Amino acid sequence: MGRDPKVHHTSVVAVAAIALLAAACGSTSTSTTNTTAPTTAAPAPATTAGPAPTTTAASAPTTTAATTTTVTPPTTVLVPPAPANLTHGGEAVGVYLKVIEESESSGNFFEDFADVTAAVEAMGYFAGFGDLGCDGGAQEGLSLPEGDYLGSAVYFSTVEDAETFATIYGEEIVGIATVRTGCLD
Repeated sequence: MGRDPKVHHTSVVAVAAIALLAAACGSTSTSTTNTTAPTTAAPAPATTAGPAPTTTAASAPTTTAATTTTVTPPTTVLVPPAPANLTHGGEAVGVYLKVIEESESSGNFFEDFADVTAAVEAMGYFAGFGDLGCDGGAQEGLSLPEGDYLGSAVYFSTVEDAETFATIYGEEIVGIATVRTGCLD
């Protein structure tokens, strides 16, 4: 018996529609997988009385072709935000890269924060570091327990800019907090 022409025509139209949709949305990759699954009948159960068991011939293996189309969505390019212009007593949004308890400091801030400052300088930013108490609201904004802390941060004008920077930075951060900057005079 031959193929039903209506079914074949519908399959061709469906594949063409998928290809058009994929071309309109971006790059695609198509792969075809052929699988062969043999089908056999289960043997009749054995009985102690009655007629002799019969066997059923196995049917011919069937082949199914599956086509998969993957559409890759367009990527978003993040634009590095401009750092904030800090003023004594002004408001800024800090991305805190590293915070340590003052008692853990080596006494040399350059050594304590060299790892994070080098990473952000390679990105074209400057990371300030020093007494976290100079950033009014940082300790609360970062949910740190009572204590004396040193920290390193990059400052931005908006929370959105700070979040964009944190995404581009790609490393783990302590957190983001809106602060009143001090110790700049």
